[in-house]
Amino acid sequence: MTEIFIDDRYQTKMLHDVNTSITDKQTILEVNGSGVMPQALFLSSDSVAANAVYGVRIKAANKIIYQDTYAVLANRSNYEADMSAYQDAANNLYISMFKNVSFDKKLIVEVYGSTATFSDIVVKYHMRVDEKRVKH
Repeated sequence: MTEIFIDDRYQTKMLHDVNTSITDKQTILEVNGSGVMPQALFLSSDSVAANAVYGVRIKAANKIIYQDTYAVLANRSNYEADMSAYQDAANNLYISMFKNVSFDKKLIVEVYGSTATFSDIVVKYHMRVDEKRVKH
């Protein structure tokens, strides 16, 4: 977890996990407080089909903002501006990206139904300094 202070009211934090294998379900990040998540990025190699078998669930407090498998997200990504899921054949990657999720009280980022090994998982968020309770 990298911590970068912007000013005395807000701070930016970034979680960066490399070469993470997830079987079934794992909570990637749980934050208590309020703020905004400008980006969550999931990268996995397309050399193994099992790396495209996963779902992502992003919740703000108890409200589900995103919850779908990579395959469903890839079909939806042509119609939504704040998320994308696709195969990058030039770089041999499956990519899922989510942007601009605001949260009040709690943010939870989870992977579920997974057989994937992620080369990179990056979650960046901004939150109020007086609310710095994070579980990872």
